[in-house]
Amino acid sequence: MKLNATKIGAILWLLIFAGLAYSTGVHQASTIESHSLPQALQVGFDAFGRDCLKLTLVAAYHSFQFLVPMAFVLIGLTLFLSLLRFLSGQWLMFFFRSVLDTLSSLPGLLVALAIGSFFQNSDAAFIIACGISLVPYLFRFFEGQITELQSRSYFQSTVAMGAHPGHLYLHYIIPELLSSVAAVFPFLMTRLILIETSLSFLGIQSFTQGETWGRLLYQGKDHLLEAPWIIAYVGAPLFLTLLAFHLLSDSERS
Repeated sequence: MKLNATKIGAILWLLIFAGLAYSTGVHQASTIESHSLPQALQVGFDAFGRDCLKLTLVAAYHSFQFLVPMAFVLIGLTLFLSLLRFLSGQWLMFFFRSVLDTLSSLPGLLVALAIGSFFQNSDAAFIIACGISLVPYLFRFFEGQITELQSRSYFQSTVAMGAHPGHLYLHYIIPELLSSVAAVFPFLMTRLILIETSLSFLGIQSFTQGETWGRLLYQGKDHLLEAPWIIAYVGAPLFLTLLAFHLLSDSERS
C-alpha cells in the first residue's frame, strides 16, 4: 500500500480524532452531556450550556463505537453471500440478482423513515437503511472481484485439475476478497456515517440515547443566527472525517 501525503494526512486525522473521541467519550461523557443553563448559547456552548467541542467528541465516540463493528458485520454478511453465489447454480444466482436489484431500486432513507415512524425505540430503521443501501453495492463489488479472479489462468488451471469449490473459495477467493477490504472499508464508513447522521438529524431513534452528529446538527440549525458555533463545532470535524475516509477510499480504489 503506497502512502502519499494525502493518505498520510487522512490517516493522521482519523487517528488523532478517534483518539480524542475515545478519551473524551470514555472518561467525560456523563459530565459533558449534563446541562448547565447559565452557559447556554455562550460562545463554545450549545443551547443547554454544554461544551460543543467535547460534545462533538462524545457523539463521534458513540458513532465509531457502533459503526465500525457494523461495517465489519456488513462485510462478513456479504462475504457469506458471495460464497453462496460462488457455490450456487444458475437459479440461485438469478434469485440473488433479482433480490439485489429490487433492494437497489428502493430509497433506503425513505424506507427507514417509514419504519422509524412505527418503531421509534428500535435500531431497525438504521439497520434496514444500511442493508438496502450498502449490501447490493458490497455484493456487486465482491462479485466483480470473484469474476476477475475466475478469468485468471492459474485459477482456471486449478479448476481444470478438479479442485473442490470449497478449496477454491478458501485458498483463492477469500484471500483475494480480504485483500480488497482495505479499499471498501473507508467507503463503507463514509456511507454509514452519512446514513446515521441523516436519520438522527431527521429524528429517527439512533443506536444511542446520547447525542449524535445528526442531533447536534439539528440543534445548530435552530440556533444558526445567535449561535453559529454549534454548527461549526459539529460540522467541521464531521466534514474532515468524511473527507478523510473518502480520500482513503478513492486512493485505494485507484
